[in-house]
Amino acid sequence: MSRVHQLAGRVGGYTKWAKTSDRSEATAPARQAFLDRFEREADPEGKLSPKLRAERAEAARKAYFARLSLKRWAEPSTQTLEVSATGVTCSLDGAVAQRGTAARREL
Repeated sequence: MSRVHQLAGRVGGYTKWAKTSDRSEATAPARQAFLDRFEREADPEGKLSPKLRAERAEAARKAYFARLSLKRWAEPSTQTLEVSATGVTCSLDGAVAQRGTAARREL
């Protein structure tokens, strides 16, 4: 993306917020779409009860933010971290540990 495009986007964003009286209301559809993602992930076929779907969606949301936290705290110089929906692989100075569907192991 060129610098001109970046600046044009910035001008558009500032202009929108200058004319918006309630930012929370303006961003509500985006927040709802973000949360709906976890319900679709928890129950892609729509067969679960609303209560169970909500419980699983909450667990999926918590897992999403926990993965973000793990990625943030992995130090690139000594540690690599691979996080997926099925587990976590962490490498620290040549040792490898996995959690998730596979048992933890050290090499």
